[in-house]
Parts: sequence; C-alpha cells; structure tokens
Amino acid sequence: MKETLKRNISDQMIIFTASIGLFLSTLDTGIINVVLPALVKSFHSPISVMAWTVTLYTLTLTSTIILFGRLSDNIGRLRIYSFLNTHMISAFLSMVSF
Repeated sequence: MKETLKRNISDQMIIFTASIGLFLSTLDTGIINVVLPALVKSFHSPISVMAWTVTLYTLTLTSTIILFGRLSDNIGRLRIYSFLNTHMISAFLSMVSF
C-alpha cells in the first residue's frame, strides 16, 4: 500500500514538473513572437534582421535542449528538469516584480 502511494505521488510530481515545463516553453515562444514586430519598429531594422533573429533564437534554444539533455542523462532527468523549472519560475517572478 505504501509503495503504491509513493509511486502515485512520484507520478504526480513528474506530471506537475512536465506541465510547468510545457507551459513555460509555450510562454517563451509566445513572447518572442509577440515582441519581434515591436522590436523591428522601435529599432527601425529590416525584415531580414528579424528573420535572422528568429533563426538564431531557434538555434540557441535547440543547442540548450541538446546540452541539458546530455546533462540530464548524466545527472538525472528529474534533477535537471526540476532545477531548470525552478530557475525559469524565479526568472519569471523577477520579471513580473518590475
């Protein structure tokens, strides 16, 4: 009975952690798509610069996914994922505090 309860709590924690990660990833993508037209207008930059910005952002995001995937294989997936979610939540709260 105790083992089933522990497994249930562990499963819920994994689902909760994955849900936070999915939400923050979606929020991040939404922010970059919303802010790009405003940046182009305020900096008077051409569309080609906007295209390069999106491309470099995507490459950077992909690189960090590969890096943290390798780290999670070595250290542990839940530890790395929880660390990154904690970091992203604290960054989000810092942004909202201003």
